Amino acid sequence: MHAGRFAYIVRCLDAIGVSGSCLDVAGTAMTKMLFEAMSRLSAVTVADDFDVEMDDWVDRFGAGAFDVAVYSEVIEHLSADPSKSIHEINRSLKMVDG
Repeated sequence: MHAGRFAYIVRCLDAIGVSGSCLDVAGTAMTKMLFEAMSRLSAVTVADDFDVEMDDWVDRFGAGAFDVAVYSEVIEHLSADPSKSIHEINRSLKMVDG
């Protein structure tokens, strides 16, 4: 059911030349396996078992540790404070010089 969407995400990652480490927000073992097998990503960390809207969850997975974050099938489920979740994703990403 979701295979087409994950294939599209992989094509997007490849099109923009993303490689390196990925934080898959609210992903699963299956999405981890798909992203690692089908993309140029070297490592995929699945961020789960937290409140994506309310918790300071990035410190559990590595602030500033990731080259890209995948946030698929998440935002439409948020109702309390979506901006908090976006802030946490921003904290997860490596700083880019220049």
